[in-house]
Amino acid sequence: MIEDNKDLLNDDTSEDADTNEEVTEEYEEGTEEFDTVDNTRIFDGTDVEDEVEYEEEEELAEDELEEDEEPGGNGPKRDMKKILIPVIIAAIIILVVLIFVMLQGGGNKGGDATTTPSTSTTTTPSAETIDFSKYPEIWDANYEINSDYVGEIVFESGIIDQPMVHYSGEGIPNPGYTKYERTDWKTMEYSEEGSVFVDPYVDLANSTNITIYGHYVYESLDPTRTHMFTPLALLIDEENYEDNKYFYIVLENEVRKYEIAYVYYAQLTGDPIQPLANGMNYMLTEWTDDELNYYIDEVEKVQFYDTGVDIEPGDKFVTLQTCVENDDMRREIVVAKEVEVTELR
Repeated sequence: MIEDNKDLLNDDTSEDADTNEEVTEEYEEGTEEFDTVDNTRIFDGTDVEDEVEYEEEEELAEDELEEDEEPGGNGPKRDMKKILIPVIIAAIIILVVLIFVMLQGGGNKGGDATTTPSTSTTTTPSAETIDFSKYPEIWDANYEINSDYVGEIVFESGIIDQPMVHYSGEGIPNPGYTKYERTDWKTMEYSEEGSVFVDPYVDLANSTNITIYGHYVYESLDPTRTHMFTPLALLIDEENYEDNKYFYIVLENEVRKYEIAYVYYAQLTGDPIQPLANGMNYMLTEWTDDELNYYIDEVEKVQFYDTGVDIEPGDKFVTLQTCVENDDMRREIVVAKEVEVTELR
């Protein structure tokens, strides 16, 4: 688990006054040269041409007023036109708005007329929006950086999209668990968040269960709550299940699709011989039918909710593990059933 720092998983008025006095003196002198300057704009930003036009309009208005005041003039008619034109324009605008609103309401077929359509522009990624054609190039590039790279774990919803490494470290005690726990797989330098890595005892081609580990990163270190396996915490709430139940493992030559079946907390005991309560050894790569049935029975007792997806003998599945905030004696476990395999290249 990354924990807080401790463990990761200006006065120019005088000059202006002098300048103003000089300008005033020059203006009062009224030199011929000053009076004939072709100023296109006056101080308030109005065009000189506009001002002349304004004077002409004033004169025209006065003439019209005098004409309206003459006996037999058509002043009242002019006044009526001035009143009716804005009213007609306003009526047209209101009519257009009403028509627009009615058309919009008609688009909500079969719905409540008072329903307000969503204005959100956010779209949830899905299998149709994930461009799997780009992954062969990504795979090749990442493998050149580190030969322990094996692929990507990608959620349809986009909450997790992480590269994975796999190191068995034959002949070295627990190297597969410790090598990438606090190591960046690209730089091979120390990193509090470490890397997402596959259990060292897994055979990616043949194992029934593939366990993948990723740190949970505390909010003080990652305010976005998106790093590593932190987003798995969303799955504790059933309301987040439907939007996040599918993910993919993208390997060198194929894409495997998984549907989440169980979400639960595994209880640690502190006993190195039997570290998990009730024998729930979720990281096993192979199971007898009895072992799997016992495991699933125990999981169903502690799962957060029933997803409606079951894992049975003969199924292949993936187990995702991350830490639980402020609880060193539990781990969040997400078990997902393999539902489809497609070729990548």
